[in-house]
Amino acid sequence: KKISLSLKDSLVHLNITGGEPFLRSDLDQIVSTFIDNCGLSSIIFSTNGSYPKRIKKFTEDICKKYPDVEFIFQFSIDSFPDEHDVIRKIPGLSEKTFESYSIVKNSSKNCLATCNLTVSEQNYSKILEIYNFLTKKKNIETINPILVRNEGVFSVKEDIKEKLLSAYNDLTNLITSEIREKKLR
Repeated sequence: KKISLSLKDSLVHLNITGGEPFLRSDLDQIVSTFIDNCGLSSIIFSTNGSYPKRIKKFTEDICKKYPDVEFIFQFSIDSFPDEHDVIRKIPGLSEKTFESYSIVKNSSKNCLATCNLTVSEQNYSKILEIYNFLTKKKNIETINPILVRNEGVFSVKEDIKEKLLSAYNDLTNLITSEIREKKLR
């Protein structure tokens, strides 16, 4: 509460990341406090989507309570389902992530479900195939391309950096083209 009050005159948008934000049992209270004290217009959640029941409850309780606030859920998806689970080291994660995406997509009109697709050493050689899987088979409507960087748990080998950048550029160009053609949002 103290933090939200200290930012009440300057905070308009809030980005909640992790770890996994939906691990917090008090996330609804934290979000409500910031909305009430700061008059937020939007909140972004970066999530792996591993808690569909909590996400559903959040959309029903909080998103509907604040219809004038835009809630943007960015689901991290790294690859095809089985490979995604291996990369993230959580068996069954992809199924939960797609379930969570669907919950948000079909919830309140002030909720937007998006996908963060990070180009990494594990997926750069098939990034366009992953993109096509997500958009054509899983009906993902908004994809945010991200390029992995040397930070935290990631350390990109020098000999692969150009390949990653090239794959990222290919992905970004495809997304830009499909947005222009109104195939994506």
